[in-house]
Amino acid sequence: MQATRSSSGVTLPEVVIVSTASAASEDYEGVLIGVEGAVCTNPHAGLGEWEINDGSGTCRVGDMGYSFTPILGSSYDVIGPVAFTYGTFKIEPRDENDVVWVADNSPPVIDFVAVVSDTTVLVTFSEEVEQTSAETSSNYTIDSLGVLGAEMDGGRFDQVLLTVSVMSEGEYTLTVDGVEDLYGNVMVDVSEVFDFVDTSIPEGYYDSAEGIGGEALRAALHAIIGSHTVHSYDYAWTAFYTTDDKPNGKVWDIYSDVPGGTPPYEYTFGVDQGGVGGQEGMGYTREHSWPKSWFGGDVAPMNSDLFALYPCDAHVNGNRGIYPYGVVTSPVWVSLNTSKVGPCSYAGYSGTVFEPIDEYKGDLARTYFYMATRYYTEDGGWPGSPMTDGADLLPWAVDMLLEWHAEDPVSRKELERNAAIYSIQNNRNPFIDRPEFAIDLYVTAGTRDAATGVLAAGLSRVWPNPFNPSATVRYSVPEASFVTVTLYDVLGQEVARVVNSHLQAGEYMCTVEVGELSNGVYFLRLHAGVHSDTKKLVILK
Repeated sequence: MQATRSSSGVTLPEVVIVSTASAASEDYEGVLIGVEGAVCTNPHAGLGEWEINDGSGTCRVGDMGYSFTPILGSSYDVIGPVAFTYGTFKIEPRDENDVVWVADNSPPVIDFVAVVSDTTVLVTFSEEVEQTSAETSSNYTIDSLGVLGAEMDGGRFDQVLLTVSVMSEGEYTLTVDGVEDLYGNVMVDVSEVFDFVDTSIPEGYYDSAEGIGGEALRAALHAIIGSHTVHSYDYAWTAFYTTDDKPNGKVWDIYSDVPGGTPPYEYTFGVDQGGVGGQEGMGYTREHSWPKSWFGGDVAPMNSDLFALYPCDAHVNGNRGIYPYGVVTSPVWVSLNTSKVGPCSYAGYSGTVFEPIDEYKGDLARTYFYMATRYYTEDGGWPGSPMTDGADLLPWAVDMLLEWHAEDPVSRKELERNAAIYSIQNNRNPFIDRPEFAIDLYVTAGTRDAATGVLAAGLSRVWPNPFNPSATVRYSVPEASFVTVTLYDVLGQEVARVVNSHLQAGEYMCTVEVGELSNGVYFLRLHAGVHSDTKKLVILK
């Protein structure tokens, strides 16, 4: 809602000063009101809104005319008309002049504690903190652990990375005493409980899959992760409490989350379970990331496999539908965290697709590699999709997902999710534990002569292609020889020597870097003794 001043002599109404309790009532709907010295009690109430209280009661502040992120504990004067949206009366500031900071008399609180590794903990505060006090390691204690260092996390002045002694699985309590905000308010014995999850791979788990590639690897991994413990589809609601919980205890919805930023809304387990759609922020549901129609509907065990199930906003879930994942450059719909629906611009498919944000593309790629492996040879009768043939990924999908896998490496979130699902289903996602398995499986190894068993020379695959900033090359050498792998431009001029060495017979990998090269077509040529092979590469920046 926006008020516009006019030169016609019409006088705008005066601001009516009321309490926050009154501002949250129907009595002032449509009236231009103001509240004074109201403390922010919740800076992230969802959908860009926040909450204030002057001691009389809580009132929401909307973002219809002006979007603002307040500081928890700071006091503000807020002006705006009262509107009724999403079932709540709230003040809707019109522009930046309608929100004025007054004071901050409250020390920071701990928003949440996240485990980065077994020796690193990330602490996020409710506001920016003073650097000297924040980087004093003695201001932090964690029961049974030593805090060895404290450092601001890059450009974030509300986050501190703590280096600690090695953690073992279990619950820990962090206590902060002496850290100040930018207004001199000091934290005194503020505590937060967090868990450390052991994500280590059970000894010998992948022994039968070592040293092989291609379909042999897929079969070996299938034998390891198949026949998992099956739970009901309804059990997913319970499983999400441990498989998809954020460090702050909220639901980890990858379709609405904004890593390193403020999500448009967050859900509370149980309370927001279900959802009615219609708009974002109205509840979460169970998303089959590999749509269930692709494997025949409500069919066990695929329907309840937790590796493919994610909690997500009901409205986004409806917009994703059963579209494949893909790359969208001309979206017809965009979610609040910038996930997109639209025609696919990735080579090989041009139909409608859903593109998640970059930070979760690797997660979903590894989910698809899991599904293609877990249900290998068990996909008879699967209808398939534009992205799949039964449990097999189509070539365009393999290429795209391998790129996503490389560009978005395995995160701590995935490691902990993998461990949590393992405790429930008694199987693991190999492509989270061992990311190189994706290369061994899909970037196929060199072939051998069927009669002699001799390895054939050649460039077996270049991935990704087109590429930027680098491509992985798999090649085979049939006998000990001097080997070169050279990149040429379209004029036949050598622009890079990638391999220049004497090698024994075997299969190898190398990397081609873009460096200062410009967009365009190039040729990669292998020489191995009397053998040679050439592949076309495309650089696309």
